[in-house]
Order: sequence, then C-alpha cells, then structure tokens
Amino acid sequence: MLLIGAAVLALVVSNSPLAAAYTSFLDLRVAFFFGELGLDKPLLLWINDGLMAIFFLLIGLELKCEVPRANSPAGNRLYSRLSERSAVRRSRTC
Repeated sequence: MLLIGAAVLALVVSNSPLAAAYTSFLDLRVAFFFGELGLDKPLLLWINDGLMAIFFLLIGLELKCEVPRANSPAGNRLYSRLSERSAVRRSRTC
C-alpha cells in the first residue's frame, strides 16, 4: 500500500507546478570528504545507491537462510563455501 501511495504521489508531483522544484531537489549536490578523499554526487544517486545496497543486503540474507535448506549436494557445497568465506555459523537462525 505504501508503494502504491508513493507512486501516486510521484505522478501528482511530476504533473504539477512542483515538478521543477522536485527535480532541482534531486539534483542537489551532497558531498562527503575525508581529508583529500571525497564523494560528491547528486542526491538522486545517493538515494539509488542506498536503495540498491539495502536490496542486495536483503537478497544476501535470504540466500543465507535458503541455501542451507536445499537438499541438493550442489546447495550444500555452495553453503559450505559461503560459510568458510564469511564465517557464518550453522547454529544461527534466520
């Protein structure tokens, strides 16, 4: 329901006089600097990168829960490789 509401709101804003303000808000530059290193991107890219990170985190957590449940030898081999690399314990619950 939240997704449908957000989609409707986006359609209303994009077809109203607020479209220019919304576009300029998404083009706002956001920068983080640590000494000489820094990231300077528009707000839209920060939002996209953050949502992709959350998406792939959720996919990884789902795989972590589902792969041990696989009854195939291939699934067991894949889980053992993942366990060795990330020190995932089988005693943890999903």
